[in-house]
Amino acid sequence: TRLRLAGFSNKPRKKGDPASEIDEVLIYVQDERRIHGAAPFLFNFEETVDIGAKRYINTHAHVRVLQAADDPDPKNWPTLYDWWNDWMDDPRSVHYLLSWLKRFYTSAEEGDVRAGHSLIIAGDADFGKSLFSTHILPKIFSGGADAGPFLMGKENFNRELAESAVWYVDDNTSAASMSEHRRFSEMIKKLTASPKMTVRAMYREPVDIERRGRVVVTTNTDADSLAVLPNLDGTILDKLMILKMSSNYKPWFRGKTHREIEDIINKELPHALRWLSDEYSPPNHVIEGASGRFGINTYHHPDIISMAKDLSADQRDWEMLQFWWKLRASNDPWEGNVSELMGTMETFDELKVFTRSLNKIVFGRTMSKMASHYPAQITKKLVRTGVTYSISI
Repeated sequence: TRLRLAGFSNKPRKKGDPASEIDEVLIYVQDERRIHGAAPFLFNFEETVDIGAKRYINTHAHVRVLQAADDPDPKNWPTLYDWWNDWMDDPRSVHYLLSWLKRFYTSAEEGDVRAGHSLIIAGDADFGKSLFSTHILPKIFSGGADAGPFLMGKENFNRELAESAVWYVDDNTSAASMSEHRRFSEMIKKLTASPKMTVRAMYREPVDIERRGRVVVTTNTDADSLAVLPNLDGTILDKLMILKMSSNYKPWFRGKTHREIEDIINKELPHALRWLSDEYSPPNHVIEGASGRFGINTYHHPDIISMAKDLSADQRDWEMLQFWWKLRASNDPWEGNVSELMGTMETFDELKVFTRSLNKIVFGRTMSKMASHYPAQITKKLVRTGVTYSISI
């Protein structure tokens, strides 16, 4: 009907011709304009996106970031200006956060989101972590979703996650097992390094799309809450921005109603975004020598790194290894494979409470990591029969 209304005929153009104008248009569309499905390509403003030889309708071609106001003067956003300048424990870390947000916002505004670190913010309860991650960031980037259950393997990838640029995780979704925590760490690493996700285009064939967004983890600083943090080994730290909030800052939103808080954010945030986009320039220590992938240097607050390390299973294994060295009562280097090491450790009654629960495969991975973390004390060697370790603590 639409083609007839557009002036195309459903009758053969000449006698003996089996095809009408409408038939020719339909064949052209099928051959040249075929669509294989529809999927959300966030902050890609093209209405169709080609992946290989297939073309997809971009269901989110119309989605934009929150529009910035014209005037960037801080007098137009005094509450957020004071908050963002005073809420971090280390004043230098404010620039890392602002630079992270500027890179995310300006590239999304241009329709070509550049890669960025996953963000971890730790601090006391009711200091604005969740307000920032679950409300302000989703407001800026037109969507946010709780990604904790998916990243820990408790839920499947879903439409809400596919359509959200901001994935937030809080300390209420800590892993219940080592396997869940390991998956969470691996997913954070994967999403930051190679942010591709498989979605079902119009619930049909799966399609790999680039996830244009960020993961933001917020946590309190007590031991139970910090359990949400991924394993902070050497292969993930360069992909994380780890910040700690100041315990001396008095949050501006305390004593205000939800409506009052929302009114302040709606009034001030567009001006803050204009300032961030046009006026703010990251200082040299944030960008000098930064990798081309992320554009800014990473920041790791030493207190959070220290607390997270102390809570890790790897730290317990390192302490066990140090305890074994003391019980061994010899300064001569020890050399052998992982199974031989576990057998040696089991000869000490004081260590049996630990060794009886050790898994050889898991402990083998732990030894490999400890060799990279403590190269002066543990040396890993490849030999014809496998891998051996030389230990001298």
